[in-house]
Amino acid sequence: MFTTGDLGVSLEAALPAAYGSIAVSYGNGEGTHLREQNNGKNTTIAAHIRPLGRHLPRLVLHLLYRDGSLGAGSAADRRFAGGVTYEGRKLGAGAIGTWAMGWQGLGARDAGHLTAFVRGELPRRLYLFARSDLLWPDVKDAGAIQLRLIGGVAYALPMLIRILVSYEGTLPFGSLTQAVPSLREHDLLIQIEARL
Repeated sequence: MFTTGDLGVSLEAALPAAYGSIAVSYGNGEGTHLREQNNGKNTTIAAHIRPLGRHLPRLVLHLLYRDGSLGAGSAADRRFAGGVTYEGRKLGAGAIGTWAMGWQGLGARDAGHLTAFVRGELPRRLYLFARSDLLWPDVKDAGAIQLRLIGGVAYALPMLIRILVSYEGTLPFGSLTQAVPSLREHDLLIQIEARL
């Protein structure tokens, strides 16, 4: 639910005793792919808090607020996001929610997004991963939800080669089932990665 600007400045300060950081940024527009809308400006404040400091540095709370606008009419494009992640070497998991005040150029439309993920390393060089995304493109139509699911398994071979097999699916609910073109999608992916 965020688009990056193509020009801006940011400052980040570390909190004492490894408790995280706070950052502020100011940028213009939505990036080079929407040049005609770049008269909008974005001010963003982000905090990454490690509540247990050095005792458990991999546990991180995330908070973000963006005061933004876009288009010739400076339509609202504000975001509030928050979540928690655990960034372990063998286990990772997290969930982050975003509330959009202004969505797809409509300043009066609110939207919501929730993502959750988990990844894990098993014995014998096996890895599992899964992610789900829920998108409410208009919160006034609570039944209109787009669900995206990703899940799979990876196996690391010797000599820096990894094989991944995964499923990716998109499922619409409510009024989104009538969208044209259809949002429904199912894919089975087989990938081979080589690290040089």
